[in-house]
Amino acid sequence: GEVSIPELGLHLRARLVSPVGDHSRYNSAHHQLLDRASLAPELKVRNWRPGDRYFPAHTRFPKKVKELLQRGRIGLELQPQERAGWPLIESAGEIVWLRGFPVPQAFTAKSGEAVLIEEVTI
Repeated sequence: GEVSIPELGLHLRARLVSPVGDHSRYNSAHHQLLDRASLAPELKVRNWRPGDRYFPAHTRFPKKVKELLQRGRIGLELQPQERAGWPLIESAGEIVWLRGFPVPQAFTAKSGEAVLIEEVTI
């Protein structure tokens, strides 16, 4: 599926891919792979809400999204309206993708079919 977020000048696209070999060629600042087998059949794109927690790969504990988006944490100075509308993707009520952060280890594509999340600037 696809969704546009005009307030951020962003278009998100999710599509199934069957990567061959190294998955790291897909993972970059604007492309992330999620393990299809770990996801619910439906993904939901929304902005973050107070109390949301995210568990980026290579961290020991889940972090509050509010703290992750604080000044200087992602290398961007976010305006209040950008911060308020910062997108995430959830699967069965769990946040599996947060723009600008690595995919949680539990949802990182392992092998076989994966969901590629692409960010396209509009």
